[in-house]
Amino acid sequence: MVLGDSTAVGYARVLQQTHYYPFGMRMSQISTPLTTTGNDYLYNGKQYQDDFNLNWYDYGARFYDPALGRWHSVDPLAEVYYDWSPYNYVMNNPISQIDPDGMSVASITSTFVDEHGKIIEYRNDGDPTIYIVPNPENWNGEKEGLAVYGYEKPGVEYGRNIGNNIDNVGYIPLDPRVYPFDPPIEQDYTIESILIPAAFAGKIYKGLRSLSQILKAGGKNLTKIKDSDLNPSQLANLKRFQGKIPSNSKNTVEIVRDNSGNVIFRATSPGKVPGSQAVYEKMVNGSGKTVGYVKTTYDNVGNLVHAKNKF
Repeated sequence: MVLGDSTAVGYARVLQQTHYYPFGMRMSQISTPLTTTGNDYLYNGKQYQDDFNLNWYDYGARFYDPALGRWHSVDPLAEVYYDWSPYNYVMNNPISQIDPDGMSVASITSTFVDEHGKIIEYRNDGDPTIYIVPNPENWNGEKEGLAVYGYEKPGVEYGRNIGNNIDNVGYIPLDPRVYPFDPPIEQDYTIESILIPAAFAGKIYKGLRSLSQILKAGGKNLTKIKDSDLNPSQLANLKRFQGKIPSNSKNTVEIVRDNSGNVIFRATSPGKVPGSQAVYEKMVNGSGKTVGYVKTTYDNVGNLVHAKNKF
């Protein structure tokens, strides 16, 4: 887990870095000392209790000892897990199981929805991501290349909601306006590595949002230009961009340049729902090399639905 903030010029600064063994014990030799930041919400977002050198985590219903991988009191719902010790933690599987409050175990599953949000599949694989499958009938079952819709909400049984719309079932939205990193910090999931985005200083934010927003946030002024203003290398990249975007967006291409010589090719593709749209933005430097590519999708009232880093 990485904790950070932003400086006045926009650079991310790491304040705390914590590494864990699978059952939650801190790797103290390569982690930031707890006294440095005062933040004691660590593994699974639970408060670390070091009073009397106990080194336990407060899960609400009971306290957890990461050195033992066991609870120090009996499971309040022990009768539900009669074939397991009432002191076991997540059935000895902290990789794909969670226990949000110390009372019951739940699986972390991948959920897959179609472009309308209908749940079509789920997998017990330890990945709490909700993926969008644009063409389910032609899908090969792989996650690679799929856009992210959002993240599973702890306590929701997605496997029992196949065929239902994800908006009615509940989820954690992927919204770069709220979460400047991907995935969001969620208190009931252990996310071992969180990307804290660096400010725009010749680099693209790892968090997904509009390239134009990133440039403006970094103090860049954008000027609209024509393709005749591009150098030969940039022009060649523009032609490649035009050749790969959807056919219904080819006549919408716009070009802007920042005060550092970078250019952005921007195209808008209308969605199937009237008023919705997908915006493709590709950033190219002065040498004609692609340095960023983001697809951002908006609903019919202009709200950001999801963003995908295509770079």
